[in-house]
Parts: sequence; C-alpha cells; structure tokens
Amino acid sequence: MKMLDAVKEIGDILLKKNIKNQIEILIEDPNPNQKYNNVFCLTFEENGKIKYIGIEPEDYDSEKKIKYLYRSGPANGPNFTPSTKVTEIEKTLSIKVLNWFKDVFSQKNLEISKEEKEYLEKIYTELKNHENEIIEEFKQKLKDIPKKEGVFLTLKFKKEGKIEYLGDKEVFTKTLEKLVKIKEGKKGSNIGQCSICLEEKEVSIGDGIYAFYTIDKPGFISGGFKEKEAWKNFPLCEDCRRSLEKGKEYIEKELTFKMAGISYQLIPKFLLGREFIKEDVYNIFFDTPKLLSLKKNTVKRYLGDEEDILQYLSATDDYITLNFLFIERKQSAEKILALIEDVLPSRLRSIFKAKEEVDKLFNADFTMRNLWTFFSKSDPDKRETDLVNYFLEIVDHIFKNRPIDKDFIFQFFMRKTRTQYVRDEYFSFVVKEAIMSLLFLLYLDLIRMEVINMEEERLFEPIFKKFSPAFNHPLKKGLFLIGALTQMLLNVQYSQRGSDPFRKQLKSLKMEEKDFKGLLPKVINKLQEYDSFDKGKQKLAEEASYYLLLAGDNWKLSNDELNFYFACGMNLLDELIPYIYPEKN
Repeated sequence: MKMLDAVKEIGDILLKKNIKNQIEILIEDPNPNQKYNNVFCLTFEENGKIKYIGIEPEDYDSEKKIKYLYRSGPANGPNFTPSTKVTEIEKTLSIKVLNWFKDVFSQKNLEISKEEKEYLEKIYTELKNHENEIIEEFKQKLKDIPKKEGVFLTLKFKKEGKIEYLGDKEVFTKTLEKLVKIKEGKKGSNIGQCSICLEEKEVSIGDGIYAFYTIDKPGFISGGFKEKEAWKNFPLCEDCRRSLEKGKEYIEKELTFKMAGISYQLIPKFLLGREFIKEDVYNIFFDTPKLLSLKKNTVKRYLGDEEDILQYLSATDDYITLNFLFIERKQSAEKILALIEDVLPSRLRSIFKAKEEVDKLFNADFTMRNLWTFFSKSDPDKRETDLVNYFLEIVDHIFKNRPIDKDFIFQFFMRKTRTQYVRDEYFSFVVKEAIMSLLFLLYLDLIRMEVINMEEERLFEPIFKKFSPAFNHPLKKGLFLIGALTQMLLNVQYSQRGSDPFRKQLKSLKMEEKDFKGLLPKVINKLQEYDSFDKGKQKLAEEASYYLLLAGDNWKLSNDELNFYFACGMNLLDELIPYIYPEKN
C-alpha cells in the first residue's frame, strides 16, 4: 500500500493544482507516451438531420484532451465513451464504438432523457449503416501512417460552421459520469473503511486502476470465490479512486524512465508532506519543462548514464523516498516485474559515488547497463530476455543496501564470459564489464570478500592496489598473473603460427583447482619451446608462483571465481607490461 499512498498523493497534488473542469478528473490522456499522435475523427454533419460524412484525420492535440473525452474500459468491452485506441479496425469499431451505444441503450439506471436517447440512436444508426464504408476508408487512410504509430478514433460534429467533439456535448459528458458511477457500483459498493485514506465511507472495489489487480481471478478475491465479498480485498472511496487514477496517469506520462533499457515508473513519497519539500525538488516532479529537459538529456546519453534524474535527486535531502515500479506490458495486460520501495536520496548518493570511482578507474561511464550485460539472456541465441528478474533482484539489493551472494554474481559473470571466450567474440569487452561491475558492488560493500593484507611491497602490488578490494588475497593475485602469462603465450603462438592451440588447455574457462595448479609449468614449458621465456616473463612466473605458494592448498573459491580472476589476468595484461618490461617505457 505504500506505493499506492504515494500515487494517491501525486494525484491529490495534481487535482488541487490543475483541475478546472470536473470532467477532467474522470478522463484519461489517450496519448501519454506519444504513441497515438494520429487522430481519426468519425465526422457527422448536423443540419436538422445527423449525417455521417467520413473520416477526417488530424494531429493529436493535448489541449483537446477534454474534447476527446477518453476513458478506457475492459479489453473485450466498450470504453466509457465511444473514443478509443485502435487495434484492428473491424474489432475496434464493433466492440469499442458501436457496442458503446448498445451498452448505453441497455442501461436501465442511466436516466437519460428521451431526446438524448433519440439523438444517440441517430448517431448509432448512421455508424451502423456506414460500417463497411468506415472500415474501408480507415484502411485507406491508414496507409499514410507509419506502421509503428498508433491511431486514436473519436467522433466529431459540424453544425453551422462550428466544430464540436464528444467533450463539447452534454449528452456524452453526462453519460460518462453516470456510466462510471453505475459500473463502479455494480462491482460492490458498500460502507466500509477505504484502504488508502482509512476513512469510513462508501467504498467500492479498487480494480481497474492497475491492471495487475483484478477480480477476474480467484486469487484476488477476499474469502475465496465469493465475488460479492471482493470489495473487502481493496476497498476504495471515490475521492481516493480519482486521485489514484490521476496520479497513475501522470506517472505513466511524465515519470516513466528507463534503466538498462527497462522501463520503470519513479514514484516519489513526500515524508513530511508537500509543505516541507523545497521548490526545486518539487519542480523535478511537477515542472513539465524540467522533466522534459532531463528526458532529452537521457535520450542523448542512452548508451551512457541513463539515470540523469536519479543523479539530480541524489543531491536532495532525505525528505522524500523513491519507489521504483518496473512493469512489463503486453497488450492490455500489466505484470509487476519488481517494486523497489523507500529508497532515500542519501542511498542514491552512495550509489553515484561508487559509480564515479569506477568511472575514474576505467575512464568510462558505468551505468546499470554494464550489469545488464550479464543478466539479460541465459543464452545469446535466445530471442527473449529471460534473466530480467535476476537483474532486477540485483538492482533491488543495490538500492536497498542488501548483501549480494558472491557465488551468485560470479556464476553470471562467468556464464557470459565463457560464451564470449568460446565464440572468440568481445571477450576483452565482457571481462572489462565484469571487473567494472564487481568493483562497483565492492565499493558499495555489497559483496563480502576474504581479505589477506600483505605488508611487503612486491613487483605488481601497485596494480593490485589499483583494483582493490578485488585482489586483496594471494590466490586471486596468483591466478591473475597466471592468466596474464598464459595470454602472453597465446600471443606468441598466434604471431608465430597464426593460431593458438594452447587455448584447448584452458577447458573453455571451466578449469578446477587441480587444473590451475598444473597450468603454470605447462605455460613455462611452452614458452621455452618457442624460445620466448625472456626475463620479463620469468619475473611474471616467479611472482605467480610466490602468490600460489602463499595461498596453500584447499582453495576455498568456487570454480567460477577461480576462472574469473584468471580471465581478468588475460584481459589486463597491458596493465602489467610497464612492470615486466620497464626498459620499453
């Protein structure tokens, strides 16, 4: 309920700030995400009689939101008005437009006058008589619209040089108000405690706001299959319902962003109330030009820092908390992928501080997209991303400062790394992404590592300190150096033979402890065979042996972790070259 409280609070602010016409409380914006910029108007001429004259296309105009009079209904039933988004014109015209009139005519408690009913019947008759013509004309005009763009369908009327829409006609606005009251009442209107404001008043079932709450499924019905008791599960008073609707609509339109390409809604909660929030913080959420500026900046830097608004909010005081709602939409269905609640700006500051340290170390721009590299697909050949839940679990731990299992992380790092190694594709890139991701999580102190500090200053200690705390253990240092020496051997083989047959010895980076213990002598022997075991490589081999001796037997690291540090050495060989061959600098 915390999230719904926050959504309702946003709705309250908007209703007090922006609503001038009460009908505006009931309607929705048909184009919140700029996907329905094309409006097709079924146009009528009123000159004593009502005559259908054709489809008139026009561009969507946000100033006409009340005129469009759009309020969505169930997926397989009519909306609350004959305005609708179009899927397939045949179905949409029948279900959403013509059936709206039938629905109105069948309502016994609607209480519209005889004249109003006759007026609606005339419009319905014209539409029904021209149904096939409308479908054909729609399809012709649709050819001029790019395939990815949606079409919004509404009604328009011309009379004595004056143009009116549904929202200009009292019969449609009045019918909308009455239909809302009737249909909400049918779902179970009772006297009870509202689940949001906690006041005792007339309440009804709180479905229809978020599609993931519905009384169609037994699991959502309080008391099992007794649908009459369903209102007890999520009772809402009318005031809270309207605030939730407005809050949700605004959040979907203005406070929807992307993290690693995954859409999320950013829902603020003002801990001490609106009056304690600084104006600049308030404007981040409710100043449309400011939000638009942040979104434009996000688009420009899409492959870099996608979290511009979060960085902006990280500088604010802990008078607000942030809720992150990740929703997957397929057609009209909604599914919550994750809800991360109560994130403080101070936590964001810690996250961005860790990001900045990684950025400086690698001269890069670290974002959640780097982590997404390892949590998108279990198999790169799959069409669908199937690891989203794992990724969002990691994001949840990052935002909530919860420890992350070390073996879990290395399992996913190495799954991707092995795939790229075997395919010989972007191996260096993926290993670098893994090191950056690991250090980011270590800087946030989310992964517990065994640390063995060594006071003596060895040849490569500056490198290990640079990437600390990832290499604060002799075994990790030894594996890293063997990886670097192995890469030098592969380079020698490739330069002399045009191939690197020693790669087979690495077992697709699925080596175990015994494999690593026997690997160093094999690498040294091969380098000697190629007459390439020079003083620099000898230094590297000596240091690797030293650290492995310190590590002793019975290594406690998982195979994934062992192979990870070995792969890091292969990838970061260039970091070691100035120490191996100082005379070349």
